[in-house]
Amino acid sequence: RQGALLSAVNNVAEMFLESENTEVDQDELNHALHILSAAVGVDRSFFWRNERGDGGVLYSRQIASWKKDDDPPALLTVPFAQVLSNLPGVHGDESLEVINILCKELPADSVDQNATAGMKSLLVTPIMFSGTFWGFITFEDYTAERRFTKEEEDILTSGGTMVASALMRLEFMESLVLAREEALQAGIAKSEFLARMSHEIRTPLNAVIGLTNLALKTNDPVKTRGHLEKIVDSSHQLLNIINDVLDMSKIESDKFEISNVEFLFSKLINHVRNVVQVKIGEKHQNFLTDFDFDPAIEVVSDDLRLSQVLINLLNNAIKFTPDYGDITLILRIKDLGGDRLILHAEVRDSGIGISDEQQAKLFRSFEQADGSITRKFGGTGLGLAISKKIITLMDGDIWVESALGEGSAFIFEVELSRVIASQKLSSAYLPENSEAHEYNWTGKKLLLVEDIDINREIVVGLLEDTGVEICSAENGLIALERFKSGEKFDLILMDVQMPVMDGIEATRKIRETATRPALTIPIIAMTANAFKDDQERCLNAGMNAHIAKPIEIDNLMQTLDMYLI
Repeated sequence: RQGALLSAVNNVAEMFLESENTEVDQDELNHALHILSAAVGVDRSFFWRNERGDGGVLYSRQIASWKKDDDPPALLTVPFAQVLSNLPGVHGDESLEVINILCKELPADSVDQNATAGMKSLLVTPIMFSGTFWGFITFEDYTAERRFTKEEEDILTSGGTMVASALMRLEFMESLVLAREEALQAGIAKSEFLARMSHEIRTPLNAVIGLTNLALKTNDPVKTRGHLEKIVDSSHQLLNIINDVLDMSKIESDKFEISNVEFLFSKLINHVRNVVQVKIGEKHQNFLTDFDFDPAIEVVSDDLRLSQVLINLLNNAIKFTPDYGDITLILRIKDLGGDRLILHAEVRDSGIGISDEQQAKLFRSFEQADGSITRKFGGTGLGLAISKKIITLMDGDIWVESALGEGSAFIFEVELSRVIASQKLSSAYLPENSEAHEYNWTGKKLLLVEDIDINREIVVGLLEDTGVEICSAENGLIALERFKSGEKFDLILMDVQMPVMDGIEATRKIRETATRPALTIPIIAMTANAFKDDQERCLNAGMNAHIAKPIEIDNLMQTLDMYLI
């Protein structure tokens, strides 16, 4: 039963991933709801989205509907108070718990009696984003009285959140396209970043979805762990890309920021291979690598940008190479003396090739070699323009060697720095065995200030083997009161965006008490606000460090260890 539900959720995920629509499609929304509802065996369902109206009144709008063996009901928008506000598990109009109830148990004044006539069982699954009550799904059974299982609750909640996430992504992409058109009309060069969102996120997102499907299919724990590790790797790539695209200061300045860090080159190669191997496997292509150096070399460069270029080039090779074709990644290191190195990289394929006329258009923004390419092969045509910009900013060069019908070779060269043996890797890169390090903070007491239950659960789970005692506070005001009461803590993990009192204000007020504990206790920001100006706000408020969400386990552990030893 659980497998059937998971399969339904994955079908929904695949539907939105493979969809060619660039805007919200009502039929897709209704079909996604149909898949979830049929899997759980209900008779009718509605997908609701919350919106604030005049005066701050919360309205719930039906964005999708489904009815067994009949046309879907008409979509309505009604005040939230008329839908669920009096049901058990509803906390005002700010949050909602899962409601799993027999209709005969509903209080007489809790719902519209006409709306529930004949209904025997009701399941309501909430959708929360960043602490905001985004919406909910109602699953209605008119056939049998039953209580839905906990697995059904959890999986259907995840499925609803996935649909809502896809919907928000499409809406965001729509807004990006609109902003691009306005920028072009005004002559502002914003469009290059705004339009590449879909192309950039699909590569790691495809790896996440594909590897998730593989993990669900196998019963081999070793394979499952391998898939999960690759999912984490691809998720990090996706997160980095999204952070860059959403950094409005970079959009305004029309430039990437190159961040040089120390890293093992083998890590970059493994990451690139993990991201593209699903697509290569789907087309049964032969992927070969050719190195003339030890990949375990430690270098200084921008590993994110280098991997982004290699993934772009490999994805293009995969796209334009037929099934069972050959793709080769060639890497050479030229020693310039001292710590200076030149990385020479080639991505060669046995694909369709490119004419001289088409090559002239390759690295231009928003242009592809042939107008029919988008229709035939997909993509936005921005990948090579992005790669060109990155390599140029790294003071390198990129070019193509190809002939029509004879395959292609995309080549670039950039300068790297060698990490000498006496140097230590910075915190920007952590060795593979860092997770095996054992941390022991027995006797230490930590105050976790976080308003989201699942986020508290994650932190507690990550730290459960360290021996540290964890106390929780749901907002900054509670944390402030606990601290001022004289309760002793060795460290505070502080979320930033919270109701009642946010983490910035709470930190300032703790520091302003001017007692010795208030001035010396480490306060670590732990927040989804991950841009540089957000970090500066945290530090200016008196915090000691900043940990971005999603949480990097090694970063969390090493940061805490700095202040708990």
